[in-house]
Amino acid sequence: MDTLLAITVTGLLLALALLLAAATAFGIALAVRPAAVERLRARLDRRLDTDEAVSALDRPWNMDSWLYRYHHLYGIVVIALAAFILWFLAFGYDSPAWVAGVGADHREIALILAEVARFLLWIGAMAGVILGTVILVRPSALKGVEQWANRWIAPQAWRRALDREYHPADAWFQRHPRASGIAVAIAAGALLVALLLHWGAITGAAA
Repeated sequence: MDTLLAITVTGLLLALALLLAAATAFGIALAVRPAAVERLRARLDRRLDTDEAVSALDRPWNMDSWLYRYHHLYGIVVIALAAFILWFLAFGYDSPAWVAGVGADHREIALILAEVARFLLWIGAMAGVILGTVILVRPSALKGVEQWANRWIAPQAWRRALDREYHPADAWFQRHPRASGIAVAIAAGALLVALLLHWGAITGAAA
């Protein structure tokens, strides 16, 4: 385990050192040749459109016909699961294992939380029996709930606020390219030097 930890820490330190070296080189390039960095940025800039990515989620999936066609099977399954939970709570329930792992000072609070969870399971299981019975006998009684639940939620409205471009950093870098490059190079270089100076201490502590 110590060897694996040492290898992992060394790999992470090496990756961090490479990133800091790249940042230092970028800062120097920005300070010396800001026009070349601007041309590189213009080539790498890409706009990512999320419409295609979420198009599969932005379609209605209607399961009403399946539910009404097989409502007997669906109701039996719901009743069976709820009945099993009720049987477990009545005859097979014991104090949860995580309660035993709680310290003595907080044991009473843990027991209260466990009893609250048990009570909520009782309520949920009994509601499941009632719901399963309604689905089994008369699924049309759930029409009102179904109409309320079948609301179309389109993501375009809330994605519109995220689908805007903000360029405050780019604007500042474009106005002060050399100062930005010097600041980035100094900061990244100082962190890289500090990392190299403490490399042995960090890897030794992980060994």
